Amino acid sequence: MSANYTLIILFIAACLDYLIGDPWDWPHPVKFLGWIITHYTKQIFKLTKPYQDNSHVFILRLSGILLAIALVLGSGIISWLIIQALRINFTQFPLLTVIIESILLASCFAGKSLSMAAKEVLQLVRSDNLIQARQKLSMYVGRDTENLSISEIFRAIFETVTENATDGVIAPLFYALVGAIIPGVGSVPLAFAYKAASTLDSMIGYKEAPYTDIGWFSAKLEDVLTWLPCRLNVLTIALLSGKPLYVWRICQRDAVKDPS
Repeated sequence: MSANYTLIILFIAACLDYLIGDPWDWPHPVKFLGWIITHYTKQIFKLTKPYQDNSHVFILRLSGILLAIALVLGSGIISWLIIQALRINFTQFPLLTVIIESILLASCFAGKSLSMAAKEVLQLVRSDNLIQARQKLSMYVGRDTENLSISEIFRAIFETVTENATDGVIAPLFYALVGAIIPGVGSVPLAFAYKAASTLDSMIGYKEAPYTDIGWFSAKLEDVLTWLPCRLNVLTIALLSGKPLYVWRICQRDAVKDPS
């Protein structure tokens, strides 16, 4: 496909995410991925429950590796097959292919959802409804929000937006662009593969039990895949701030404090 075609798909996908986002009651690939991850981990935990020796850790880690590889590769391959099937079978309806490909790519972006989540909490704070603001915030952050002050709520919102901007916007866009310049691949498959890795990390990539071992590989994989997009995000923020060197120094100083 030509560069113009790729740019059109990216533009439409970005517009769809900006205007519509991901309505909660609509079908979404991430929901399907989440369903697979949830049911798979439940079955693995049930099967490994009788084992409490070193084999328990080995089985959990191996199961986690198989899950991550299957979901990431599977997401990329299946989305690639869908796109190829559309292009081959609907040559007389190119607009249909463009629309479906744009919708699939838009589902990999979470800019609108991230913005709406932040605005919902901010609106509750402005209305002096701190109890509901804390409850709403608890849906998006991993910390205890029950006793947060207004300033702490603002800080939590800011941290959540900046953290999720990478895996929700910058990284999918990065891999969409990488896929676009690789002959025969395309934007959607690589963006989908990354989205699968990101979903795995958000659901099971924890150091705490019971996901310590089964989510170990998923956490490492997402760290590797996000390494470059994360730094591109920092660079973008630095340039937009008007003080690029200052922002870069702060990021270098504080990055080592993050255990992730």
